[in-house]
Amino acid sequence: MADMYDIIQALLNQKDLNKRQLAKLADIPYSSLISAFNRRSESFSSSHLQKIASALEVTVDDILEHTSHGEEKRFNEIIDTLEDMGFSFEYDDNYNLYGNLNLLHEEQGISISINQAELMSFFDNISKDSEYYRERYIKRRLFLEFGNEE
Repeated sequence: MADMYDIIQALLNQKDLNKRQLAKLADIPYSSLISAFNRRSESFSSSHLQKIASALEVTVDDILEHTSHGEEKRFNEIIDTLEDMGFSFEYDDNYNLYGNLNLLHEEQGISISINQAELMSFFDNISKDSEYYRERYIKRRLFLEFGNEE
């Protein structure tokens, strides 16, 4: 899994910037930026992270969403969605990313054993599907409501 430094480096590469340029744009000492990248064990202060995000024209959430913090947040959002749909959960004793999670929906008689990585992948695919069908629906509705008959 990528850490925030990998994400920042990828954004720098996308924008064809180097760390010295980022330090200048973010108005933080270059030595602090390089030191943090070299240590990698400590995160930036919240003010430095905000300045870096602003300099890269992204949000702090954009930087953190693919880190373990972001993955945990996304997993919790999936759990909240499933709970809103009436699911309950049972976790294995040694639950982790690859440990099984039992999804239960008593009204529907559903009992599924799945691990966190599989569940998150499933939701990613659903999200991609819904974007595809939403786009098709918008195009179709535009054509039906505003299209010219030939």
